[in-house]
Amino acid sequence: MTTSTMMQAGQLEPVPSPQKKTTAQRPTPDPQPQPTTPMKAYKPQQPTEPEPTPPAPAQAVVLSEAQKPPKLKDIHCRRFDGKEVYPGLGAGVEAFLNEFERAVRMERLLNQSAWATKLKASVLGTSLEGRASRSYHNFTGCRDGSYEELIANLKKEFGCNLGQYELDKRFDTNKRAGDTWKQYLTYLKFIERLMVGDRSQLLLETVCNNACPELKSTLPSMIHDTTTSHI
Repeated sequence: MTTSTMMQAGQLEPVPSPQKKTTAQRPTPDPQPQPTTPMKAYKPQQPTEPEPTPPAPAQAVVLSEAQKPPKLKDIHCRRFDGKEVYPGLGAGVEAFLNEFERAVRMERLLNQSAWATKLKASVLGTSLEGRASRSYHNFTGCRDGSYEELIANLKKEFGCNLGQYELDKRFDTNKRAGDTWKQYLTYLKFIERLMVGDRSQLLLETVCNNACPELKSTLPSMIHDTTTSHI
């Protein structure tokens, strides 16, 4: 007999189904506030002032002061006319140009001035006269040449065309009968300035050989070879 049949016959009482126990839910505690790191107040960054520029060195100050025009009244140089001094030796333009360059250097040192090449060429023209002045204006009037080209043109027209060997032969000439010793020495010094290197000892030996022929063998030997300047 099955269970259902027995229940129908009243032999078995129905067994109530077990009830599920309800568990009381505990209230969830409120979350405790976590300690927070205090926020720093934002302060806008102040603009930094640029660092002061250090003072310029003394050399830079000197260079800035040197950019002033030259004082032409402080240029002391003889005038050059382009006339030939001695036959075959030119007009002495080499010595004149050396004097002019020395005068410019002295003015620059004296007044701390700055010389442009065009200004130097213009001032050089004021020191020329005669044939040299005409040559200068012919050169500068037809072209815009540099100062170096102007110097080369003056040397070509008024300079000496002899080589060092030919000058050395001229240097060994005796004094002419009609010349004074001063004129003879001036002639030798003119040649000596055209020669390369220091020829002052050779000049002195030449004068000794011609000044007193009877002492020709002894005077030159009294010249000290270690002396740096014999004039």
